[in-house]
Amino acid sequence: MRNAQKFIVFPAVIATMLTIICITLIAPVSASFAEASVTEYPITNKPPKFGGPVTTQETATIKIGSGVTRLTSAGVTVTLTATIPSGVKLGAFTINIQYDGAVVNTSTANCAADPSHVMSFSFCNVLPNNVVALTGISAVGAGGEIVLATITFDGVSLGNSILAVTVSSFTDPTGTAIPFASTNGTVTVASPVIINELMINPSAVTDANGEWFELYNATGSTIDINGCVLSNGDGSDNHTIAGSLPIPPDGYLVLGRNTDVGANGGVSVAYDYV
Repeated sequence: MRNAQKFIVFPAVIATMLTIICITLIAPVSASFAEASVTEYPITNKPPKFGGPVTTQETATIKIGSGVTRLTSAGVTVTLTATIPSGVKLGAFTINIQYDGAVVNTSTANCAADPSHVMSFSFCNVLPNNVVALTGISAVGAGGEIVLATITFDGVSLGNSILAVTVSSFTDPTGTAIPFASTNGTVTVASPVIINELMINPSAVTDANGEWFELYNATGSTIDINGCVLSNGDGSDNHTIAGSLPIPPDGYLVLGRNTDVGANGGVSVAYDYV
């Protein structure tokens, strides 16, 4: 596990909410896009009518994707794309991606990820202030849907990081500004271990014998919860897991108040926390 010692928290009789602090369990949060700024200008592309031109508003779209990663997993890769309107070519751009360094980190920004386009990058770096900075140029212009960059983010702590897109320059090969709409993304860092199921009020046996909960390892690596502390909400009742207690990759582990299947209602319990 990335963090040394934290806590597993649950009520004394598992009658209320259960969370795990040793691996800090949270439910994954759905990623979403939030629309940012929109810049537009008129493009005349229709014939004159009644003595004057008819104008329409056409915009390019600049969007960065969203994704979910976990603390002990390999990072998640998101893609920055630009879709250019028909008849327009992208000549140059400067785009920054701001992220929350307390939640995610990145050392990998792969620019010019789409070799079918002729963008060259004069600057493509991860800056110390949690910004991925991109500057690209094309003498002949690039059109259609363009992959500008792919960026891999690793989880630092549980939570959500907005990937905020800031476009300071977006022009055609002549230097004329292209109207655009930009869309932010989100990277969610979720727990590697999830409370998958729990029994808080068994009917076949007493609570003292039949309460249990099941953990699920959502990663591709074994996670050993040895040394984690089970605790009620206020910390007045604690139990430290003693000895190796691994959860296999994509596997499950049941902890309960009684490992005796004859007394606990027939549940196979791997660890007795009483």
